[in-house]
Amino acid sequence: RTYEKLLINFRKDMPMLSTLHIENIAVVKRLDIEFLQGMTVLTGETGAGKSIIIDSINLLLGKKAEKELIRHGEKSCMVSGLFSSLADSCIQILSDAGIYVDEDGKLLVQRTVCADGKSQIRINGRAASLSVLKSVSSALVNIHGQSDTSALTEPKNQLSMLDIYSSNSKLLLE
Repeated sequence: RTYEKLLINFRKDMPMLSTLHIENIAVVKRLDIEFLQGMTVLTGETGAGKSIIIDSINLLLGKKAEKELIRHGEKSCMVSGLFSSLADSCIQILSDAGIYVDEDGKLLVQRTVCADGKSQIRINGRAASLSVLKSVSSALVNIHGQSDTSALTEPKNQLSMLDIYSSNSKLLLE
């Protein structure tokens, strides 16, 4: 059998996806996932449901909303994610886009897709456009599939990955 691995929250300077709530996506009626601090690895056999979780996160981050994701017989689907441990650099990116974290330093992103093709995006309870969501999503989550490791063998990527891991962005700016 084929086992797949997907990594979430890989970079030390990335915010943490603390909780994920999924409703009516594919075969999932309702699912709540709480992620622990640090790197999260989703593993399992083909068909175990990892791709539903990844598709939900991608939808949350601005991927095209396709009504085929909606569970059969339902009128809409919804995914929400609570992000915590936001670095100052992430807060600045959000601030530049007119988005502010709550008093606890957390960010709640919610996306609803209706069967008529319309979708709604809310960030910390306020309506947001898809372009705003896409502009901040790269600061929120990195998702890596098992074939992504081939990028590590390319010399042009190795130094930048080392810089990211070592958290020396201030030194690079200087």
